[in-house]
Amino acid sequence: AAEAIAVDDINGLVYAANPGNNWVETLTKSSLDMLPLLYGFNNPRAVATDPNTGDFYVGEMCAIKKYTKDRTLLKSFGSCGWGFPPNGLLSQVGSLAVDKYGYVYVGDGNSSYIHKFDSEGNFIVEWRVNGNYSNINSIHVNSSGYVYITLFGNNLLQIYEPR
Repeated sequence: AAEAIAVDDINGLVYAANPGNNWVETLTKSSLDMLPLLYGFNNPRAVATDPNTGDFYVGEMCAIKKYTKDRTLLKSFGSCGWGFPPNGLLSQVGSLAVDKYGYVYVGDGNSSYIHKFDSEGNFIVEWRVNGNYSNINSIHVNSSGYVYITLFGNNLLQIYEPR
C-alpha cells in the first residue's frame, strides 16, 4: 500500500510511494489513470515534488533520488550513517518536502534530525527537533519557509523558523 503521496500541480501528476512493493506509482491527477510503475527502490517511504519545475524526489532508506516528470533519473544523493550531529548522514528517509526555492527537506525517520539539501543534493544545514530521539513522521514547508513536522508516537506538531 502507498505510504506517501505528492501532487505535481505543474504537470497534473500524483506520485505514491509504496515501500511494501519497492515502487512508485504515477497517476494522472484528472483521471487517476496509472502510468507504468517506477521500480527498483529500497523501501521508498517519502515522495515530494518541486513546485517550480515539477521534478519529483523519492526518499528510500538513506538516499534521495531526483526525477523528471518523465521519470528520468537526474540525481541520487544522501549517505547512510549515524552521528550526533549526523552532518548530513541519513539513518532512514522518513519524509520529504521541497520549498519554493527548490531546497529539499528530509525528515529522518530514525533520528531526531531535519536535513536540508539544495536541489543538486548538496548538504546545507540540519537541526535536531525537540523531543527525545523522536522519529519524524511527516514534514511540510510553507511559502514563508517555516518547517512543520509531526513526530511518530507523540501526537505533536512542531514548527521551526526558516533556516
